[in-house]
Amino acid sequence: MRRMSRAAEVPVHLGQAAYAPMVDMLTILLFFILASFSMDRPVRPDDPDFRLPTSSGTDAVGRQVAIDVTQEALYVDGERMASTPWYTEHDDALVQEIYERLSGSPPERASVRSDGRVPYVVLRKVIFTAREAGVKHLDLVAVSQAGL
Repeated sequence: MRRMSRAAEVPVHLGQAAYAPMVDMLTILLFFILASFSMDRPVRPDDPDFRLPTSSGTDAVGRQVAIDVTQEALYVDGERMASTPWYTEHDDALVQEIYERLSGSPPERASVRSDGRVPYVVLRKVIFTAREAGVKHLDLVAVSQAGL
């Protein structure tokens, strides 16, 4: 008798499913699905209808410092300053060689021309360095080879 009475005393909460957390999760999931829904077609660069705007400016571009970022090195006005792989692997936020070159008499404008395959972390460091050196206006130019 005692064994049968103990089996009948199973706590009620162990046999019931926990529906409240599951309903909460489904509500959150539904919210994110509705928030990310859009009727607009996504823009994809490989789409044949995708066209970048063309420039209509007629003013001549003034003289500015050119900072070139390739997969091998960083250049300022054609002079090699530092190695790109070194700054890819290390955590230094400031590219010291470029900073020393620009900080003496910081130019008003500079253009950062980069190979399209260079990691963004290096570009971020170059932009940060130019700003810290006192460059007020930066033009960013992405360069890639045809077919890549």
